[in-house]
Amino acid sequence: MNHDLNPFSTQEMVIPVSALQGFRLIRFEVFNWGTFDQQIWHLAVEGDNSLLTGNIGSGKSTLVDGLTTLLVPTRKLAFNKAAGAEDKERSLESYFHGIYTSQQDDYGKARPVGLRGKDHYSVLLAQFHSTALQQSVTLAQVFWLPPSEKKVKRLFLVAEQPLDIASHFTGFGDKIAGLKKRLKQQIECELFDSFGPYQQTFCKALGLGSDGKALDLFNQTISMKSVGSVTDFVRQNMLTQPDVESLIQELERNYDDLKRLHDAVVAARQKVELLEPISQLGSEALQAEQEKQHIHQCRELTDGFMAQHAITLYEKRLQRSRQNLEKLLLQRESLERQLGEQEQHVATLHQQILENGGSRLQQLQGEMTRLSLARDTARNSYQGYQRLTEALTLPDTLSHDYFVSNLAAAKEKAETLQGDLAQQEQDRDIIKQQELQQDHSLQQLGNELTALKKRQSNIPGQQLDIREQLCAELGIDEALLPFAGELLRVKEKEQLWQGAIERVLHNFALSLLVPERLYSAVSEWVEKTHLGSRLVYYRVRQPADYLPTPSATDSLLGKLEIKPECEQYAWLHKELQRFDYLCCDDLATFRRSDKALTLNGQIKSGPSRHEKDDRHALHDKSRYVLGWSNKEKLQLLAQQYSQLQQQIHQLQQQLQQQEHRRKTLDDLRHQALKLADFNLGFEQINWPRFSEQIEQIQQEIQALEQSSDLLQILQHQLSAAQQTLTELRAKRDVLLNSQGQQQSEIDADTRVREEKETQLASVPTSERERCFPTLAQFYQEYGAGPGLRIDMLTNQTSVLRTKLNERVQHLEERRRKKEGQMLDAMSKFHYRFPNDASELDKNLAALGEYQQILKQLQQEDLPRHEARFKEMLNRDTIRAMALFRSQLDRHEEEINARIQLINKSLHGLDYQVGTFIEIDRVSSPDVEIREFKQRLKQCVEHTLDDNLYSEQKFEQVKSLIEQMRQDPKWTQKVVDVRFWHLFNVIERYREDGSEKECYSDSGGKSGGQKEKLAYSILAAAILLQYRLVGDTAPGARAERRFNLVVIDEAFARGSKDSTRFGLELFRKLGLQLLLVTPLQKLDVIEHYVRHVHFVDQKQNRSMLLNMTIEEYRQRLAQHQALNAYTTLVSEVK
Repeated sequence: MNHDLNPFSTQEMVIPVSALQGFRLIRFEVFNWGTFDQQIWHLAVEGDNSLLTGNIGSGKSTLVDGLTTLLVPTRKLAFNKAAGAEDKERSLESYFHGIYTSQQDDYGKARPVGLRGKDHYSVLLAQFHSTALQQSVTLAQVFWLPPSEKKVKRLFLVAEQPLDIASHFTGFGDKIAGLKKRLKQQIECELFDSFGPYQQTFCKALGLGSDGKALDLFNQTISMKSVGSVTDFVRQNMLTQPDVESLIQELERNYDDLKRLHDAVVAARQKVELLEPISQLGSEALQAEQEKQHIHQCRELTDGFMAQHAITLYEKRLQRSRQNLEKLLLQRESLERQLGEQEQHVATLHQQILENGGSRLQQLQGEMTRLSLARDTARNSYQGYQRLTEALTLPDTLSHDYFVSNLAAAKEKAETLQGDLAQQEQDRDIIKQQELQQDHSLQQLGNELTALKKRQSNIPGQQLDIREQLCAELGIDEALLPFAGELLRVKEKEQLWQGAIERVLHNFALSLLVPERLYSAVSEWVEKTHLGSRLVYYRVRQPADYLPTPSATDSLLGKLEIKPECEQYAWLHKELQRFDYLCCDDLATFRRSDKALTLNGQIKSGPSRHEKDDRHALHDKSRYVLGWSNKEKLQLLAQQYSQLQQQIHQLQQQLQQQEHRRKTLDDLRHQALKLADFNLGFEQINWPRFSEQIEQIQQEIQALEQSSDLLQILQHQLSAAQQTLTELRAKRDVLLNSQGQQQSEIDADTRVREEKETQLASVPTSERERCFPTLAQFYQEYGAGPGLRIDMLTNQTSVLRTKLNERVQHLEERRRKKEGQMLDAMSKFHYRFPNDASELDKNLAALGEYQQILKQLQQEDLPRHEARFKEMLNRDTIRAMALFRSQLDRHEEEINARIQLINKSLHGLDYQVGTFIEIDRVSSPDVEIREFKQRLKQCVEHTLDDNLYSEQKFEQVKSLIEQMRQDPKWTQKVVDVRFWHLFNVIERYREDGSEKECYSDSGGKSGGQKEKLAYSILAAAILLQYRLVGDTAPGARAERRFNLVVIDEAFARGSKDSTRFGLELFRKLGLQLLLVTPLQKLDVIEHYVRHVHFVDQKQNRSMLLNMTIEEYRQRLAQHQALNAYTTLVSEVK
């Protein structure tokens, strides 16, 4: 064979020779199986590769199904799977009876037609042999149908010796018991009545393993054409499903025990949480009552407590007053003496001045005093004039011309300001009017909102008020008198037309619908009542024989919805016909129609009349009146209400600004009027002229004094002496007054002190000791402290009594509040734990019993439960979680080892020239699996905070276990370590190991490529599940291994190259192949098989011809290509 046709290089597979000499199929026999009827047919394969061929429907799959029936559990059987047959087309019963067609019975039903009835038996037998062990194993199944039963029974046999049907399974009639007895007597074998024990026995004998993976792979190989997903194939055929059910059950048992302990802890904590407030609140209530009684008693002693402070203050003041009185007496004696001496000194100086010319000087000094007074008066008047000119921004220059012009300007200014004030008042009135209008609108809108909130209607409040008044006076339910708009609404999908439809139906929607039975009462009430508004109502008579029909979707009625099940439905539907306008999206349609409506609200009510009313905005939702829900309108009106409030606020701000400006202008006007009507002449404010006269007199006095030095000296001495005399007299008057006042104060303070001493003495010593410290605390907190004065005593006493009253009131409120809260807490405890509280009263008197229970819980029960919970959490639950995690990790390590083992063998096979393949493992991106692994890790990790750790760890464990219980599908996925990984097939260059291509599935490839990838991966699976790799030690003891592979519809889709690849691959592996396929690609297949088995059918019965490949070639050479097959088949017949 050419090298380019041989996909394998000289790379050697590491497969023990003994592994390639495992159990191979020697002979397969059937009796009464399907269309193989009334004689024993056998497949003589002699442990070699064989080809099973024949026409479609000849019986090839029947033989394959027989072989799989011997090896595959019933629940996994899929008869004729390679041909794509449905599950119900073939069954054990159909093969037992030899069903080959169906015929119609007298009742028209299809009935199956078979070759055999009930009274027979069927046999399947397969003989295997191992060269390495020099041992044979025979598997057989006998089928029969007991009387009055429809389901076929089976007898299963395993014998470690060669058997055949003719020698061991004939001549026993229909007595299965007799067959069992004879078989046990004649041969060493094991018989079974069910498949399970039978499978365990033959799997052990043939080396197929106990996990069923090898059998599953054998079954899947029969019909395998391609690999859909590498990951799925690897998981199902190469990896063992981890058995963690027992660990999960152990986890759940531990969790249940732990949860019971945790529930006890939670219950104890809940009791403590409920009892602690009871104890705390009850104690606080009792304490508040005791404090209240104490403060109440202290309050009665407030005057006595303050008396001691008053005594101290009055005593100190009396002491100071007596000392002051003594000082005043001494000062008076000294002052009287000084006055006498000073008066004598002044008289002497007067006499000396008169003797030396002092009369003119006295005259000048008197004139200067008069002028000084006049100057000061004029200057004060000028300052008033100056303030007015500054306010009016006029010049304040002191001249006659400016004075006259300023008065004229002030008068003009006053007139101008009067005009400004008038304009300001007019502007203010305009804004005030706007505010009043907005207030009125706000009130109306508020009333509208209030009315809408009471109902679901969009009808304006004025109409609703009329109906409410009508119904109240007539005693009618408002629901019986709906407005038309309350029963109509625009469909959700037609909201674009809402504005236009509202415009058309607005007036009609505000019409009251009066049932016939209420018509008389309503019409009479309307007649005699002044409504204050417009009301339209309809007398509703249900139309006879009127059946509402659906309206066109482009009509106004088609866009409307009438409230279902309303009493007026038929009447409304008929009445609305007069509004059935065609809703036009364009003007061309509008012009062609007799009755039409546009999106912008233009109405055409006939050939001539058109109308469009834009007095209100088309989409002003506040005017919408249709619908039996006003939620949207409420939201809109609420928004308008808020906007209106903002506008009113802005107007109020403008009014405030206007008022401020008016006040400013008015103040200026008053200033201008004052200046215009100034009541003083210019000379009365011209103060500088007086200053000039004073200056002239001062010069004359100075000249006079300078002319006589003695007179000047005497004048100075007299002035000083008179000043001293005046001061002494003033001091004497002050002393006399002070002396009298001091004596009066001493007398008054003495009387008050004596009263306070009497008051304090009336308070018993025991009450002082009990209450005065508390009063001292209050005084320290609310009193004047060291700064207390006598004049503050009354106020301080009142303040102290007020604070004591407040404290009494506060304590009483606190007592009631705490007692009420305590009773509520007791009720909660009774509700939550009725058994524990069955003998407990709910009042303050029972507080001690609740506190005793709390003490028992805090000191004994809760610590005990918590200790047991933490011990079990750490000793059992976390340990079990860690063991569970460790077991999953071991399964993951086993997967790695298996993949490495497979890749080691795959490395010895060339996938293409110069390349090999290997299985690559990557972590699954599945979020649920990643989260599960993270949560499992968190369950076994430790934290430093023991309390936090215990509770947090329990919640983590609880969350995980509860989800595993409640979601079996999720659990099955996340605990199956096979799903933790995805698998790809990587094709690599043998030269450097670099990647050439990655295959995650066979999608997008040709038939041949798919088969090539399928057989490559299949080869890897077979190496693993048939245990052909892993034991390469020289001289290792031969083990039981299975070498048979059956491929139905073999190489049907692939090219010759892919067919040759697969055949070379299996020959390289040393496996025995049974290829089932029609006569095609024989030019390739014939080089890889030793036997050819032809199947044909005649008169609904199948036949089988066995020959070696040499015999096939000889016979084929004797016939021409066109009739070769026909001739061969004729020999079978």
